[in-house]
Amino acid sequence: MSAIGNIYVPNDGPNDARILFVGESPGEEEEKQRKPFVGTSGDLLIQTLGRYGVDRRNVKLSNLCHYRPQGNKFEVLLGSAQLQSGIDELRTQILTHRPTVIAALGGNPLYYLTGKSKKITFWRGSILPCIW
Repeated sequence: MSAIGNIYVPNDGPNDARILFVGESPGEEEEKQRKPFVGTSGDLLIQTLGRYGVDRRNVKLSNLCHYRPQGNKFEVLLGSAQLQSGIDELRTQILTHRPTVIAALGGNPLYYLTGKSKKITFWRGSILPCIW
């Protein structure tokens, strides 16, 4: 059995969305539904956005990797072709569509988007440039 799943979970939302959310990789529910941010954490994100008048249909939802790692452990993806492919796709998305806001949802997205490696809580509320 592979340490990385074989079910591709695509991005969701309009390509020209002004807000882009980037997570690490799909979880079990995302893999089942083949849609990002539909599990417990995704529900919390969408409910929070809704409280501020932001509809899921108006934002782009993405992950660094489109495949679920075994045990939902991101470390399994390090150095994999699947992770590199997802990062390349994300870079193209950002450079082509130029979202106004890119929100890193976790330490790994923060690192790949900005090069910052401290805990994400250190950067809460900060505006950082994307390295691409």
